[in-house]
Amino acid sequence: PSGAAAPTAPSTGAPGAPTTTPSLGVPTTTPGPTASPGLTPPDTTEPPPAAATVPPATSTPAPPESTTPTTPPGGLRPVSAALSPADGSIKAGETASVSLVLMNARDLTGLEAVLTFDPAILEAVDVAPGTLLTLDGAAVGVDRGIEAGRVRARLTRTTGVAGSGMVASIAFRGLRPGPAVITVESLSFTTMTGTERAPVTGPARITVTP
Repeated sequence: PSGAAAPTAPSTGAPGAPTTTPSLGVPTTTPGPTASPGLTPPDTTEPPPAAATVPPATSTPAPPESTTPTTPPGGLRPVSAALSPADGSIKAGETASVSLVLMNARDLTGLEAVLTFDPAILEAVDVAPGTLLTLDGAAVGVDRGIEAGRVRARLTRTTGVAGSGMVASIAFRGLRPGPAVITVESLSFTTMTGTERAPVTGPARITVTP
């Protein structure tokens, strides 16, 4: 009959909860976010970290050690000198010789050397030419000057000689106990082309014992 109230559908929710009346025949959908037309949403996914590239280990081989003495340009080694022995001992009143050795001599015709020492410990007795100057039998001129604490020797020959060896021998006598250092103050040598100077490796030492 007109004006009658429609029956009320039973409530299926909890007491006090709001009631919803579904629309008949229309499925209910929840709208999702809408993308703007023509725009691509940014990619928020972080790429995995790139693996570190480690270069392969390489080893540089060490250069081989050279056992050949260095020779200056031209293939000629420089002339040098030394006293031998570098260290020795004698008793007071005895004599001993110190040799002046020249290395890498070429066309050697003479030399002049001055040696100094402690005159309270040693006394220079004589100077003689060495085997490098006398080996071939050539005559060698000797000009010596001996004084307290100092000896000078000048040795000459007419033809040149080459090689390494003793060029002079200086004899000393021990005067009283103690050490004495023998130093080459100067050394020059003469060749067929002129006069040069040679470096001397260190002094020599003689210790006089009682």
